[in-house]
Amino acid sequence: MWAILPVKPLKNTKTRLAPVLSPLERELLTRRTLSQLLNALAGVPAISRTIVVSREPTMPALIGRFGADLYVEETTRGLSAAMMEVMRWLGRRSERLLILPSDLPLVTAADIGQMAGLSTPGGICSDRHGTGTNALLLPAGTPFTFYFGPHSFPRHCREFERSDIPYQIVAAPGLQFDLDTPEDWQALQAMNKTA
Repeated sequence: MWAILPVKPLKNTKTRLAPVLSPLERELLTRRTLSQLLNALAGVPAISRTIVVSREPTMPALIGRFGADLYVEETTRGLSAAMMEVMRWLGRRSERLLILPSDLPLVTAADIGQMAGLSTPGGICSDRHGTGTNALLLPAGTPFTFYFGPHSFPRHCREFERSDIPYQIVAAPGLQFDLDTPEDWQALQAMNKTA
C-alpha cells in the first residue's frame, strides 16, 4: 500500500485561514502538519511507500528526512486533476492507495492504521462535519473520479458505487479533524488550551 499526499505550493496553501493567519504562518502550519502526517505514516507497517504530490520547490528538503518521495505534477488545474494525473502515472505499481490531505493536526498512526487495515478494497473517512473527504482508500489501477472540496464526501461515496468498488466508511477522529476554516483553527486552539 502506498500513501499519496497532495500538497499545494506553500504560498497558496490554506488561503481560507487568511482571516486568522498571515501567509508565513499558513506556510509554517502546512510544513508542520505535513511533517506530523509523514511521521505518523512512518509508524504504519502497512504503508510501504509515501509519495508527496506537489509543485512546491522546497518540498524535497522537507520530505526527504522522512523517506518520502516527490511526484511533481504537471497540471495546474487543481487537486482533482492532479490526483487523476498521479493515478495514471502510478498504474498498478501498488495494490492499494491511501490518499490523505496534509492538514490533519491530530492524526496518529492508529488513525491511519484504521484505514490501512480495512478488509474492503475501498474506504473513506469524512471530515468532522461529514461533508468533506479526509481519507480515501482505493485499489490501484481502478478508474476513479475525484471530487475534493465542499460536499466531496457524498460524491466520493457515489463514485465508489458507480465504480463498483466495495468500500467502508471510517470514523477516525484524528483523520476527521482538518484545518480549512477560521472556525477549525479556533477549535484547535481551544483543544490545545485544555490539553
